[in-house]
Amino acid sequence: MSITPKNTKTPSRSSSVFISEVKQVLLYHSLFTNLVGNSVSESAGGGAVYITETQSNKESSNSYEINSCMFINNSHFNGGAIYLNSMANVSIVNGTTFLGNRATAKGGAIDFYCPSNFDFDMS
Repeated sequence: MSITPKNTKTPSRSSSVFISEVKQVLLYHSLFTNLVGNSVSESAGGGAVYITETQSNKESSNSYEINSCMFINNSHFNGGAIYLNSMANVSIVNGTTFLGNRATAKGGAIDFYCPSNFDFDMS
């Protein structure tokens, strides 16, 4: 999926993309700019992207890839650009770029909440 959201401000978990209980995600050549999330909940985050996976949805074949994307000037309480909640098999690859993202609490660009051992690849 390639998307280009920009200049939004919402009082939700994520300003742009909220992904939950999905087996495979590929964000490719997407541009996320000036997205602002307003919630101040400890579980709120990801000015641009919020991805969550519950224990019942976890499988070793699940795959989440952010490939050749740009995240510019996004902000939220946690994870200015991306908030990953209990994820397995996450890859942020091929020149994905983070510029000027900020968080009030944790993770200026990315906040990765992980209660167990999971694979996370930033190559």
